[in-house]
Amino acid sequence: MQEIVDQIVDSQIQIVALQEIRWRGYGLLKKDKYSIYYSCNPNNTGQAGTGFIIQKSAMSKILGFEPISECICKPRVKGKFYNMTLINIYAPVEDKEEEINEQFYEEVQRTQNRVPKHDVIIIMGDMNAKLGKGKGFSQVIGHHTLHNISNENGEMVANYAISNGMFLISTNFQHKKIHFGMWTSPDHQTINQIYHVMVSKEKMRLIHDVRSKRGYNCDSDHFLVQIKIKHKLITVNNRQTQKYRWDR
Repeated sequence: MQEIVDQIVDSQIQIVALQEIRWRGYGLLKKDKYSIYYSCNPNNTGQAGTGFIIQKSAMSKILGFEPISECICKPRVKGKFYNMTLINIYAPVEDKEEEINEQFYEEVQRTQNRVPKHDVIIIMGDMNAKLGKGKGFSQVIGHHTLHNISNENGEMVANYAISNGMFLISTNFQHKKIHFGMWTSPDHQTINQIYHVMVSKEKMRLIHDVRSKRGYNCDSDHFLVQIKIKHKLITVNNRQTQKYRWDR
């Protein structure tokens, strides 16, 4: 975690979504140059965990943070014309029972349903989903994906996007093949594109790029995924202090 933070605070990246934090409980960790919102298992460490690193300069734009579970959390960001809700998810792996995956996306749906009506919703994170180039989901999957065939998780993600009028914008930008890979196997023989970004079709123009960034040393088999969002943010006035549990 510290290696990631050290590199982020010296960059122009304002907000970073995290998966597999593996802490306990939920809360807000404040430092001089950054803050970390986290949402983890309330009873056990070492299991899943999601959160956000937010640069000090961006903290004044945060309207609030809601920890949903160790696999889902969301901050709300103040915008000039409309606010933005970022839903960070860490989906079950491919070999989990279908019922577990269905329950997970039902929880994502409930989370999205509670977002204020006029907010821009961006769902991002480790979806453990391979999205194929087939025509079956062409209404929600772009032409630029690393895989030819969708796995079961990919089909579930695509169906979720269809049901909610969203588009998997992470497949919409042309890059070199190396910049589609977001996870590599220990032997470096397998590279997958399993991190994705969903946004409503009406707001696709806000996302200017999605690609992996290999220049950041995160000491992990996952690569940092950069999302360029063009959206005017403003400082929040009369912010109320939120109460959090501080187990970790």
